[in-house]
Amino acid sequence: MALIQIGHIPIFQSAVNLLQVTLRALESHNFFENQDLASFLLNSRRCLDVMREMDKEAGINYKHFSFAVAAALLKGLKNPTTKTSTQSALIVFLDIAAKGVNGINPGNNVIESSMLGYLAALLPMSANDADMKGLLGLSGISDIYVDDTELQTTYYKIFDRLDIPDNQTALLLISLMVTVLQHAESEAERLFLYGFLAEAANAVPEVFALVYDTLLPKMIQIVSTNDTIPILDAIHSIHYTVGCEPLNYEQQSYTRTNGNHLSYLSEIGFNNLMDCGSFQTVTREKMKINAKLTSKLINCMINCE
Repeated sequence: MALIQIGHIPIFQSAVNLLQVTLRALESHNFFENQDLASFLLNSRRCLDVMREMDKEAGINYKHFSFAVAAALLKGLKNPTTKTSTQSALIVFLDIAAKGVNGINPGNNVIESSMLGYLAALLPMSANDADMKGLLGLSGISDIYVDDTELQTTYYKIFDRLDIPDNQTALLLISLMVTVLQHAESEAERLFLYGFLAEAANAVPEVFALVYDTLLPKMIQIVSTNDTIPILDAIHSIHYTVGCEPLNYEQQSYTRTNGNHLSYLSEIGFNNLMDCGSFQTVTREKMKINAKLTSKLINCMINCE
């Protein structure tokens, strides 16, 4: 992941390919039988000081593992050179994580919180590629009706099948989807994302209230330039939920206590989450800093006993 976080496209591509091979090799040797994917990989982060430096520079927090992985990889989905390999890497993460979860609770038809980051990054692309049914099946969901041929015009509700244990998870999920939306390239992606966000606004209004102001400029732009009725309906639903259903006392207290969207993301270690969707945000100076930290990490790994 350190090589990926450098943000240099040729290195990113090679690092993603190496990541896939490494994960499958570990899986083939049964390293994930007694520990789930995240726990096993986090246990390997022995050189803590440099890891903390790298996480701080990247603006992601691996305590929320799937979201950190998704944030590190997300920019690769929007570059033609890295798109296919990045998608494949996220699918490998999702596949291994799903095998661990579904092996314990087969047939529960709920997407566990440990998989949400990987899935959130992949779902909009699956709408564009007309392969959402297969992706949900890989995640362990077999009883939702999805017609892949209708994804250009129809949003299929899935939010109630997501295991969202707390407000931090909800905020990371919604924020990641908003980041993906900023770089959406097709009507199918936009339809899925606005439909998903409309569901989220109804399901977790106290969290969505934090994200609404970040999302608002994009919605205004879409309303003025887009005539796709399902997208406009989803945006209308979001406005209605936020504007016409006042927060109760507990929700007002949550919003007031935690401040605005970006400050709360920063508090939980994801201050760069809203900027992780494109290589354009990675400056030359950032590349230099990340490369130096990666070199420091390699030296640390060599010297660790």
